[in-house]
Amino acid sequence: MAGGKAANNVVKGRRATRREFLGTVTGAGLATGIFRRPTSVLAVPKPTVALAPTVVSPGAKQIVVSVWGGVSEEGMRKAVSPAFEKKYNATVAYDIGSGAARFNKIHAQATNPQVTVFLNSDILIYAATTNDLLAPLNPTIIPNLKSVYEWARPKEFGSHAVGFTVIAAGLTVAKNKVKEPVTSWKDLWRDEFKGKLAFYSPSTTTAMELLIIASELHGGSQNNIEPGLKALAELRPIKLVTFWTDYASLLKSGEVAIATELDYYTLFMQREGYDVLFVTPREKAIGQVSAAGVVKGGPNQELGQAYVDTLLDPTVQNGLAREAFNPPTNKLVKLDHPLSELMMYGSRLEKARWFDLKAIVKNRDQWTERLNTEVVPKWRL
Repeated sequence: MAGGKAANNVVKGRRATRREFLGTVTGAGLATGIFRRPTSVLAVPKPTVALAPTVVSPGAKQIVVSVWGGVSEEGMRKAVSPAFEKKYNATVAYDIGSGAARFNKIHAQATNPQVTVFLNSDILIYAATTNDLLAPLNPTIIPNLKSVYEWARPKEFGSHAVGFTVIAAGLTVAKNKVKEPVTSWKDLWRDEFKGKLAFYSPSTTTAMELLIIASELHGGSQNNIEPGLKALAELRPIKLVTFWTDYASLLKSGEVAIATELDYYTLFMQREGYDVLFVTPREKAIGQVSAAGVVKGGPNQELGQAYVDTLLDPTVQNGLAREAFNPPTNKLVKLDHPLSELMMYGSRLEKARWFDLKAIVKNRDQWTERLNTEVVPKWRL
């Protein structure tokens, strides 16, 4: 998950550059949170959703949707916007940026909201609900709510948000660059990966979950991170990253052999010709629900609710899976081969674990500081 250095921009009618996926949240007491591996015989499918222009009437209303840039925004433009704009004769402007920057923006605008729909990680959605920034979802306007999986509506969301996809963090491995197969988070500590590892920056939410995992692997726990800090300090990353393009050139040169990475970013890497595979560690991958909520008091509230319903529509969810490798949360969607074999879908959900959102929010400021002061200096980057 990416750091918070991307700028926020409201854009309409153009394709944005790739930007960071998630970043840090500043402010007292608040912090961000937060398969099977593809085999060589499964080709990564090319996108099939056409970006056709949508004709709307003059004077049509507009909503502003807050979303990550790059592949996430592109997926929304291609799979969601055309269906929404055609059905509701409305337009969509996308407010793009890192997860944390966008959270900070709706928080700062609480008394005069400019955003209608907020898309973000489960941790930042939870943070938004605790800060009373989201309106309750209206089942009358969002009939697709009744069709989502139970796990897509964590209790922390209450009635204020719903998951529209699920992602996982695991290990991305350069093929033919490792001596033995990678099967476990413990493999990060193998001697062959010293100086050949791309690792998430402490500014990212995934770093918090990796700290918990490292602690568990070395005798600690979520409530005892001392063993994890000590173990992480023994790693020797060549690069701290927030997005896969941060280390892409090092993959090509052979300087990076393994990276902590998201499953769907790995699929995009494969689509772009990188000879890599995604490994789900036997201890399970890091699961995360990406969710949507309607900003309390934002413009065109009912249309915002309608956008969330469109996001959950089975046809749209199928399009998001094909365009952006976003697995569905609507249980009426049935993915075909090879997508069903590539994504966190169906029985593959059992290969992910889910972290305590409240605990990460509570501890993230302290954990980030300790990683930056006790671990990173020993990596001698």
